[in-house]
Amino acid sequence: IGPPEIDRLCLGEAGLTRAALDQQRPARALRQPGRCIGGLNLGVGAFIMPSTAISVRLAGGTYFEGDVQLTHCAHEPSIQQWISPNAWIGGTAGLGFVRISGPGFDDNDTGLGLGARAGYTFNPHRHHSLNVSAELTTSFHDGARISVGSLLFGYQLL
Repeated sequence: IGPPEIDRLCLGEAGLTRAALDQQRPARALRQPGRCIGGLNLGVGAFIMPSTAISVRLAGGTYFEGDVQLTHCAHEPSIQQWISPNAWIGGTAGLGFVRISGPGFDDNDTGLGLGARAGYTFNPHRHHSLNVSAELTTSFHDGARISVGSLLFGYQLL
């Protein structure tokens, strides 16, 4: 995956997002201010037990710094466990996709994608649920680990 090393915390249009690209080989650090956009994270699923749901999720984000753009997306089956009437945790494993481009380079790859989530719903036991969640989505590509962490405000139709 391309040459930059990215590790920034920034306030994006869709919440607080952190994008990181860690490589085993040395890389140059980008120094210009960056901007993150949390992706449109979508999931479709159903409860398989009273407090356990399974779904298929699409999650990710995009990080911009100068002329460099890193887009990360994961398509993964997910399990979500309600640990109280208001709180839940979840995990995912599936495919991770990344595209990084800038002046003189453009690369994309597919690899293993993993994710962890935790959330809090403000109106439990309702058909329409508003929530806040923290999510970390990581994927592995040719010696690089790419992680996107987001604080999301969401809606669930339960």
